[in-house]
Amino acid sequence: RRAAVGMCDGGGDGCGGSSGSGCVGTGSGGGASSSAVYPARLATHPSAAEYALPARTEHVKAPFGGRASAAAAAALGDVPESYVADLVAFGAVYLCENGATGKLRKLRKDVEVAQGDVMRVHVHPRRFPAARRDDWAQRVVRPAVGAPPAGIVVVDKPSGVPCGPATLDNAVETAAMQLTRALGGSADGAFVAGSADDAGDGCEAFATLEPVGRLDVCTSGLLVLAADAASARAGNDRLVAGGVDKRYACRVVLSEGHERPPQLGLLEHWVLTGWQGGKTRVLPDVRSADDAQRLGIAGAKRCALEVLSVSPARGAPPRRFDIELRLLTGRTHQIRAQMAAAGAPLLGDAVYARATAEAIAAAERSGGDAEVRALYPSGRAPDAIALRCASLAWEGVRYEAPPTREWDDLEGAADEGAKRARTVPRSC
Repeated sequence: RRAAVGMCDGGGDGCGGSSGSGCVGTGSGGGASSSAVYPARLATHPSAAEYALPARTEHVKAPFGGRASAAAAAALGDVPESYVADLVAFGAVYLCENGATGKLRKLRKDVEVAQGDVMRVHVHPRRFPAARRDDWAQRVVRPAVGAPPAGIVVVDKPSGVPCGPATLDNAVETAAMQLTRALGGSADGAFVAGSADDAGDGCEAFATLEPVGRLDVCTSGLLVLAADAASARAGNDRLVAGGVDKRYACRVVLSEGHERPPQLGLLEHWVLTGWQGGKTRVLPDVRSADDAQRLGIAGAKRCALEVLSVSPARGAPPRRFDIELRLLTGRTHQIRAQMAAAGAPLLGDAVYARATAEAIAAAERSGGDAEVRALYPSGRAPDAIALRCASLAWEGVRYEAPPTREWDDLEGAADEGAKRARTVPRSC
């Protein structure tokens, strides 16, 4: 009954995304085995063991026509059909349209498939338990100044939760989905995995609210979501045009050899984004586009932020500073990479903690890319770092959500971030 066809390594969307290329390398026969014993249902609240499961992503051919869950379960051989049905509702199953070379489409319902159809099943979807811990309706933030704009809702996102509306393999444990449910919204094409009392999720598979801008999973603070496509477009256009004053609060730990935090004013670097699994790499020898061209570095981008205030962190160990800053550009992991390069990595950020500008430059001189890559722990994704979007303002409206004591849990670790980091196939 097994028709499993290979196992992906889970390191991102290597076999195509929801609108990416087809299921390359699939075929009949073979298959990856698993020693796990699967329950009948996907747990709503995963245990520590379930939370720590390594990625398992399978491409399977339907051995017969029928429900996707039944066909995929038969092909997998070791996973109950009811568990696969919950994976469908969870947003963890894709169907290859037009055969193995077609585009991947995330299933919205437990649809009928034909014999020979190829599916991608994320058997161990990445879980975000923090999404279940809060009353999301209570996390909605009203403007400190001005009236709430039409079609927009702002939420105080906790650390450990993706923005949404869906991740690669999880369309439920996201800020967009949880807030949609809390505010009584419904999802187009909703599919219910089970009753609310069941072990399955028992909620709509896809959110209707659309994030405007993004926060990393490990970052907390103000997140803007739009209730309709027009509001989302307007919000994104505003961001691109620089029409949003976006301020962050963070706590940094001075790196060895650095005795002063970043000074007030402009902090500027040139970087490569999307590097080594989505990280951002500062380029110490690049000061302009001309430098990048002269050095033969393609894709270099300018990063800029303004440091507004710096003060010793009250009640914290030495060498900690609380910083307020304003983003002037919007690169991936920009604050994390720039603060680390300046010798002041964010508390809890094991990914960038060692990536000072001096360390990167020394690694480039001594060993090239291999030495630079060694500065960034592979696949480590902290659940929380000391970074918070604390203020948003545009067109006479201002939202505020200053830090609370949320960073206290990050203090006291022998190696900043190590106690809150876990090995996963994707960085946060």
